[in-house]
Amino acid sequence: MITNVGNKQGGVRVRTVQRLWKVGILATASAFGLAIPAFAQTVTTADAGADTGEEIVVLGSRIPRVNREGPAPVTTITADDIRAGGYANVPDVLRGVSQNSGEVQTVQSNNAADFSPGAAQVDLRGLGPNHTLVMVNGRRIADYPMPFNGSANFTNIGNIPLGMIESVQVLSGSASAIYGSDALAGVVNFRLKDRADETTLDYRYGWTEHGGGESHRFSGSTGFDFGAFHGVFGGEVLLQNPIFGSQRERQNSTLDAPIGSGYEVPVTNWQRLDQDLYYANDATEAQCALTEGTNGGSTRYAIDDYYGDGDSILGAYCGSESAIGYRSLQSETDAINLIGSFTYDLNNRTALFMDVQFGYSELQLLKRPTSWGYQDNATGDDTGSFFNSFDGIGDNWYRIFTPEEMGGLDQAMRHVDSTTFTLTPGIRGSFGANDRWRYEATLNYSVYDSEVTFPLINAQRANDFFLGPQLGVDDSYGFDLPIFNADPTRFYTPLTPQEYASIAEDSVYTPRSSLTMAAVQVDTVELFSLPAGPVGFAAVAEFGQQEYDLGTDPRAIDPYYFSWVDSPGEGDRQSWALGAEAKAPITENLELTVAGRYDNFTYADHDVGEGTYNIGLEYRPLQSLLLRGAFGTGFRAPDLNYVFKGAGYVEGGGADYFQCFTDDPDAAASDCDDGARYRVQTSGSRNLEPETSESFNIGFVWAPTRNFDISVDYFDIEMEGVVEDMDVDPIVRDEGECRVGRQDITSPTCQDAIARVIRDADGDPADIDFVIINPINLAREATTGIDLATNLTFDTSLGVFGVRVGYTHVFDHTYVRFEGDTEVDKLANDSGYYIPRDKASLSLSYERGPLRLSTTASYIGRLPNYDEDAWVGSYTTWNGSVAYDFNDQLTASLAVTNLFDEAPPRDETWVSYPYYYSSWYDGIGRSAFLQLTYRMQ
Repeated sequence: MITNVGNKQGGVRVRTVQRLWKVGILATASAFGLAIPAFAQTVTTADAGADTGEEIVVLGSRIPRVNREGPAPVTTITADDIRAGGYANVPDVLRGVSQNSGEVQTVQSNNAADFSPGAAQVDLRGLGPNHTLVMVNGRRIADYPMPFNGSANFTNIGNIPLGMIESVQVLSGSASAIYGSDALAGVVNFRLKDRADETTLDYRYGWTEHGGGESHRFSGSTGFDFGAFHGVFGGEVLLQNPIFGSQRERQNSTLDAPIGSGYEVPVTNWQRLDQDLYYANDATEAQCALTEGTNGGSTRYAIDDYYGDGDSILGAYCGSESAIGYRSLQSETDAINLIGSFTYDLNNRTALFMDVQFGYSELQLLKRPTSWGYQDNATGDDTGSFFNSFDGIGDNWYRIFTPEEMGGLDQAMRHVDSTTFTLTPGIRGSFGANDRWRYEATLNYSVYDSEVTFPLINAQRANDFFLGPQLGVDDSYGFDLPIFNADPTRFYTPLTPQEYASIAEDSVYTPRSSLTMAAVQVDTVELFSLPAGPVGFAAVAEFGQQEYDLGTDPRAIDPYYFSWVDSPGEGDRQSWALGAEAKAPITENLELTVAGRYDNFTYADHDVGEGTYNIGLEYRPLQSLLLRGAFGTGFRAPDLNYVFKGAGYVEGGGADYFQCFTDDPDAAASDCDDGARYRVQTSGSRNLEPETSESFNIGFVWAPTRNFDISVDYFDIEMEGVVEDMDVDPIVRDEGECRVGRQDITSPTCQDAIARVIRDADGDPADIDFVIINPINLAREATTGIDLATNLTFDTSLGVFGVRVGYTHVFDHTYVRFEGDTEVDKLANDSGYYIPRDKASLSLSYERGPLRLSTTASYIGRLPNYDEDAWVGSYTTWNGSVAYDFNDQLTASLAVTNLFDEAPPRDETWVSYPYYYSSWYDGIGRSAFLQLTYRMQ
């Protein structure tokens, strides 16, 4: 039954848990690990005057220090914050960070379902997920093995275990001088639990008010100490049921589309067009009667007024309003994560350690049911037109299959089974007089393996099933159409599950990425002394190897499946880096931090190197006041996928300027119709150079008391040489102008454009077959703004009250694709980008004895509407939680997400499903989590 799609029976789920635990235990039987190197143990506080004498290392520096604020602002989210905030997963946590202001993909994003199913990103400052460095315990991890939007590599934050996080630190701004390549927009570091003074067991049950999405999360951690040999380990199991669009009234029908938009019509499950792609070959009520038992009995005879204007002769087809809801809002996920650390003290100055993180997950999501139309398997042309000798007309058939035909929507589920593994053996210790020097040497190996299954349709078998053998070619329309003798009754008769199985086929990808990094670091809090105090110093050397393989199904490289042709990709690169950092007190109140680093990458017979630096100043005119500023440069080596991606095709289209200018020599480019359809061939480029950036911040932290602090920081980030795929339209326009003599055909621009636009062999002029593009270093992007953060607590006889605010306002965010182009304002409502100017969070808390109450608001400023001619208003959601300590061992808490069940804002122009922008909003509604924690000391 449709209503039971995605639900597992209890016995199956129990076996899944047993299998997950078995896989995890076998994979980590030899060692656990999670020791955090000293330079990664980040602790921050807003108390600018705090001086506890405790040496810490702040994210953005490798030098141990006493003062907990540095020259660049760092946002810290603790495990208690996560629990009180009622967050469902790691992407939810980072969604509330005001600096995380870029468009990312969710389960509902079509591109995500195709290119990176089940993955989630973080996008600091809206500069792109690939420009934010993500670390776990201060170390890099392997990228998600499939690229963002099919282009850029990124780190998946969706598989980081929420229950095992101790804290999250966010540093925005160029930090390559400290952390190397990738940190152009900033760094996000997840610090996992590394202390086990007690054994902790935790269970969390989650549910949603509107149905679906039930979850169970089990986690635990413990440790041991056998003298010189000691360690800590833990694990988490997550069982999460799916949520489908059909389970939410806001998006379970095409009738939820904006009123009067013309999109409130049924899904086109059976659509028959003429060769000009109009509904001239309309369905009849008798033909649609054959389909009435599908889509749960909701399929009906329908009229599309866009084509037919109410005329059934031109606009009739068979479809269902409710079929639009066959899509995932939340994936079904079964996952296990194990972490741990073993340390063996050789003596009081030297220790060996081993860190291990292991994860295994099985994820399912539904983009929509499979579909079919006629496809020329020689060329991959899936426009679908053919000459039907059965009734002597140009014909075009298109199907979206129904659950009953497929044997249930499970047959359309995309499956992602992933294994992640990070192993870090190392040695750390101290040396020198009074052990002033510390060192650490590690070998970090991280791998991300997946098996991704896409349910598709075998194009040739489906062609044979619906159309029969090709009988020749018809040229009566002025171009060639294949001839078939196809009975429309076959088209309108629903398939049996057995018939569907005969044309369905899974495409299986096996993507893999890995990272191997050897690193040695030394640091000291006193290299030498100046009159104002000691000079701190740190140095690091790194050597690395990074590999990736898209694992593309070999059959997907050619037109084998319906409307699915993909690219292969495989490559590696080697790197080495040397870096140093010094922190010097210039005067009693003024400190200077200087860092420099050189990174070298070797890939595809290229050897590129880049030096970066960072300068920071901290001035404390008062114990309670810190004035700070920093300037840094950054760089990013080209993505492996941008370099090594093989040739593949995506659907494209637009104006054919050559045909337009040939038909009307006086036509302007703006007069040309954009109705041409053609393919776009994409591939990587071995000639890419590194991207570079500059970042500047200046601000202050004022903490007059331990109960109040406020920080305000201005930021300015500019990136140059940003890698992007070439734009198709200018290439086709140049080709057209060159061919008709509007440009010099012998010029390099014309020769390049003509070589990239491949036309059919016949026609005068011939139609475009495909256009060749590749990535190039071309764009410049910059953003400026201000961050504000404040904390206030009131300790009264009634209890402790707390207020915390985080706010980011973006002054400007501009983009230039080519030198000389008009600058694009990415914050404008007609820019094609959806970046909020304002983003904020507010937390209110109360604590009295064993009772803790908290509520958190997340605010997103206005965004452009779908038509990009107006604005959609701001959006605010509230979470709430209550926790109670029954005793030292047992704590219970209840957290509610989206406390007031706030639906995504209405946009009367957003005609695309789910009828709101899924990168910023979701339709899950109110959900709750009941959590029990038991501690055994």
